[in-house]
Amino acid sequence: MTYEPPGPPYPPGPGQPPAASPFAGSERPRKNRRWTFVLAGLGVLLLLCCGGTIVLGLVAEDGTKVAAPSSAPTSSSGKVAAPPTTAAAPNRTDPVAKPRTQAPQPPPAPKPAKITYRSLTDREWKKIAKNPDSYSDKGYVVYGIVTQFDAATGPDMFLANVGARNMTEAYEYDTNTVLTGSGQMFDNLVEDDEFRAKVIVIGSYSYDTQIGGSTTVPQLEVRSVTVL
Repeated sequence: MTYEPPGPPYPPGPGQPPAASPFAGSERPRKNRRWTFVLAGLGVLLLLCCGGTIVLGLVAEDGTKVAAPSSAPTSSSGKVAAPPTTAAAPNRTDPVAKPRTQAPQPPPAPKPAKITYRSLTDREWKKIAKNPDSYSDKGYVVYGIVTQFDAATGPDMFLANVGARNMTEAYEYDTNTVLTGSGQMFDNLVEDDEFRAKVIVIGSYSYDTQIGGSTTVPQLEVRSVTVL
């Protein structure tokens, strides 16, 4: 028997279905799927071997491309490595250096004011005798005669009649006055002595008299005294 190759396909006659193509069917789709799997496997293998990171681009609704965070690093076995942990810093507060404060020094004691002892006229002394409180702490030079200096007055106080100047007669000293000071200063002073003294006006002084009642007189503090 002699083999005859088939002739070229002829168009179908009227009312006949077209002849099926020898390439029709599922041969080409199978080849396409096979290459797709091969390429996908190569891509996964490449990512696992290189250990790289995948960056995905997210597109917002307005068209802006936003970079997504990189994927977590993977180990050679393909497992996702845990992120490194950072130890929290201890809550330590360094002590604040306190400034050294020096103890306040007491203010220096004020120097006592230098007192000058002024001589008086008869009129000036009468004004002091009338209102001694108005002349307190002022220094003057006075003269007088001791009228009482005994156990009743004590060693640091005596009574005298005082005036502004040295009088000729004892009766001319007409202002009854109390004088106080250091007992040692008065060691050489007795009744009926005439004296010159530098004094500070203290003010007024009241005391009981020997005949009953009381009297108020000027009080002077003696700073120095000289028997005349």
